[in-house]
Amino acid sequence: DNVRSIDLVARYGGEEFAIILINTDVVMSTIVAQRIVYTIANYPFIMDEIDASMTISGGMSEYPTHSKNMKELIELSDKAMYATKKKGGNGIIIHSSHEKG
Repeated sequence: DNVRSIDLVARYGGEEFAIILINTDVVMSTIVAQRIVYTIANYPFIMDEIDASMTISGGMSEYPTHSKNMKELIELSDKAMYATKKKGGNGIIIHSSHEKG
């Protein structure tokens, strides 16, 4: 519900998902990503009749700003995601071109 019909949402690995926002810059993508993080963190999950909560950790990279290569964009996003997890999760970090690999 947080992305447009032209965007692509796909499962990428066991617990990972990828979202490709078409013709969207990093500023607008950040707004979408923060809305998704907020929506999931505030969704009333119930598991075995027990209230449960879930958070997500996300990483983002921008084409062509960070790379023109799809594999590298995924790697940069993945590194940013792990940086989010290291900071406690429940957020999004955008790859920065000055980050070390």
